[in-house]
Amino acid sequence: MVFTLFKLPILCLECCLKNMDALDLLFLSFTSRKLLNLIRRTRTSVIRFGVECDSAGYRTVVTIVRRGGVENGKWTFNLPFSVPGIKKWIKGWEFMFWRNPNNSIQSYTTVSHIHEELNLGLAYLMYLFKCKTLRVSITGLTTIDNGKLKFLIENFRIAERFEISAPMHSTFQCDPEIFQSKELVMGGEWITRDILFGLKCSCIFLKNCHILQMKDFEAFIRRWYNSTDTEFRQLAMVVDLPRNRFNLKRQKLMKWDPEMRSRYYPFNETEALDCENGKDCVRNDGLLATVLKKQKMFIFVVWHERHPDVTGLQIV
Repeated sequence: MVFTLFKLPILCLECCLKNMDALDLLFLSFTSRKLLNLIRRTRTSVIRFGVECDSAGYRTVVTIVRRGGVENGKWTFNLPFSVPGIKKWIKGWEFMFWRNPNNSIQSYTTVSHIHEELNLGLAYLMYLFKCKTLRVSITGLTTIDNGKLKFLIENFRIAERFEISAPMHSTFQCDPEIFQSKELVMGGEWITRDILFGLKCSCIFLKNCHILQMKDFEAFIRRWYNSTDTEFRQLAMVVDLPRNRFNLKRQKLMKWDPEMRSRYYPFNETEALDCENGKDCVRNDGLLATVLKKQKMFIFVVWHERHPDVTGLQIV
């Protein structure tokens, strides 16, 4: 018995589409322009795409995430051609798709560069689900090539979060304003004071800082204190420096006052930072900030909410 989807009333059809997996919707969109447009009009609850790139350049995976942070399918790019699959033309390039039983798909195309293939696939997903929120991570043990890294940064500058956990060359150079993500996590081997000051991200986490010194961290705080910046949220630097005291006399650092702010700061989606031993300063516009050191990490956070809810977060 053949079931004709379009014979359903429009409200029933939209209800069916809302309850389908993201990959089912993706494959349905390949069948006709009419279905593609109908899926675009349906509120599918897709809230972001997670992009994980291998530093060696062999594999890239896009994870589709729905409301509540639930993963709802993976698309793996640049696997070797093996058996015939479902064909789809995207922007003039032929893609071959295979569906796996673990709610994931694989694709192969004649595009010469994996990142060009990724751009085409992501553009299609963003168009289909009307969602442009990206979280990008570059992983692996191989030191990533400078040119490849710059290409990825330029192409994913709109990402909500950009994380580089793979090793980087200390010779890497780029305009810091190219980083436009809200959150930036990366190695600080190549970061100088000028580059740090040029970053426009609201949350910055720099690991293995070899060039930056305590005076650069203090200068960053002074610059924020004397500015009108209301977007910045936090800076964390991992650097091996012996000094524990901060030279911030003009900022009039104060001990923690429970009436002024909470003890715990929501550092990320899973952790809250214990700021009991942090020193506070208040800017002219009333924004309060805290500086503290935890082992080899120097941290500066701004309290946009003085008493945030940290229920469910792990205290660190």
